[in-house]
Amino acid sequence: MTRHPSSLAILCLLSAALASAGAAAQAAGGAVYRCGANGSEYSATPCAAGSAVNVADPRSAEQQRQAREAARRDAALAEKLTRERRAREAAAAHIKTVRIGPLASAPVASAPKNGKAKRAKRKPDDPNLSPPMRAVAPLKP
Repeated sequence: MTRHPSSLAILCLLSAALASAGAAAQAAGGAVYRCGANGSEYSATPCAAGSAVNVADPRSAEQQRQAREAARRDAALAEKLTRERRAREAAAAHIKTVRIGPLASAPVASAPKNGKAKRAKRKPDDPNLSPPMRAVAPLKP
């Protein structure tokens, strides 16, 4: 699946924000509680019908370092792709739109000049070709 550069940047920023929030909660030693009617809200203070969420990072120090390095590389790539896209957009800014099709002021080739439509001349039948097809409406039962 190909991702859009801006969605990659958003993903990197979101993962960095979640990692820093989890690290801050772990460093503070405080618990995080899942609250709300459908459990979509989080709080540092206990709430009614809330449940404690384990925010401890089970990864080793090496795994955490690798994750930070991957996030840094992803953010750098997202920034590079953004610069390239903006450069392409700036280069294409001077290109004007192009009309495809005839101009409105040009006469249409199939329009008759005197208002009467001319009937196309029939070509002689080629004996090598099959006879022309004739469409017939189906009979009513």
